[in-house]
Amino acid sequence: MSDDSLNAEEPREETLGGDAEVTHSGSGVAWGAVIILLGLALAVVFAVQNTEPVPIEFLWLDGEFPLALVILITVAMVVLLAELLGMAYRRRRRRRHTDRQELKKFRETS
Repeated sequence: MSDDSLNAEEPREETLGGDAEVTHSGSGVAWGAVIILLGLALAVVFAVQNTEPVPIEFLWLDGEFPLALVILITVAMVVLLAELLGMAYRRRRRRRHTDRQELKKFRETS
């Protein structure tokens, strides 16, 4: 076994079809998994500690639901709405960028 194989993975740079360069360190997946597992563990503890029913009256919904369920559904709806708005914003920015690139090419050829 060589000494090179014992060293940590060296960061590598990639060019993604343009001027942007991305540096990968090789440890992103592990940290992401740790954060997800920590979040899930906290959600389970939260759900176990908040089981008392609370009255809910919203549109046609009327009844008592566990507090943890109400809060977790609310959080899920907010995350979904934020993702939808983020996708719309990114699509708009991407379209503007494409329009600028096409205009730049048109000006160069004219």
